[in-house]
Amino acid sequence: MSIPQDIQNAQFISLETYRKNGQAMPTPVWFVEKEGVLYVKTQIGAGKAKRIKNNGAVRIAPCDVRGNVQGEWVNAQAHLMPITPEPKDLLGLWTKKYGAMNVMFEVRQKLKKVSPQVIEIKLS
Repeated sequence: MSIPQDIQNAQFISLETYRKNGQAMPTPVWFVEKEGVLYVKTQIGAGKAKRIKNNGAVRIAPCDVRGNVQGEWVNAQAHLMPITPEPKDLLGLWTKKYGAMNVMFEVRQKLKKVSPQVIEIKLS
């Protein structure tokens, strides 16, 4: 399945993950796309990462910075990428899409000594 145009053009997507009891937990996130796969960056141990580890079924939709959904939900499958240095091509995509905001995010993570975790999302 190809990525809908409204998601491709969005600055944020709402990533809906699920608790063990089935409760949906939507979270607005930055993302980049490479070859039909979406990538989201978070920190190791974040709630969304824990939920994806338990259940990789997710839904995504374009949204604004506050998480207000602005399009249709799409079913997808997510998994956590191995914890290694982030691939250089993904780093370039983040910088190209989010510019100075991404640089500030990266500096903040380094100062806080937070390790990043990348989530790979493929549409169902």
